[in-house]
Amino acid sequence: EIPTETGLQLASRLVALVKSGRAYSVKHVAYTQQLENFLVLLAPALSGGGVLRYDAPEGDLCMNGERLPMRSQFQKQAETLVSEFDARTITGVEFTAELTLPALETFMGMFVTSERWKGEELVQACRSAGIHGVRAIAGVSHAASAGSAAAAAELPETLGTSRDAWSALYAGTQQ
Repeated sequence: EIPTETGLQLASRLVALVKSGRAYSVKHVAYTQQLENFLVLLAPALSGGGVLRYDAPEGDLCMNGERLPMRSQFQKQAETLVSEFDARTITGVEFTAELTLPALETFMGMFVTSERWKGEELVQACRSAGIHGVRAIAGVSHAASAGSAAAAAELPETLGTSRDAWSALYAGTQQ
């Protein structure tokens, strides 16, 4: 079990890594040092085969399936991390104990360049690169999910029995 305070600190650090990844080259010495520091902070949370998963299934940032508390000093970082997931059309990211610096460096290189890979493409690119210990979690973003639900709700009643089929199709796009 990862303490909430640790989860909040690691989420803030992850946001800082994304921002720094845009300012520096992923291979830059300063950025590599930040990645090393993140791994040092992450190691105790992952010891003993632990997993740290950040996701936002309903638009609220969660850690290992539990909604993180919204504290004023953390609100901006949580919103930023959720928007980073939405920008990549993924549900979240997951870290495991087998994470190494080269794997984190490669992953962040792919994650920071959100315009290149999105959703399942990002997941597949990470697999193809042989990255272990960190992965993007494919899924429908909160914004896309809300859009599908709204589209299904706006189907006209005149569709009759086919309205149910169209609603099922929209629901399927959420999965």
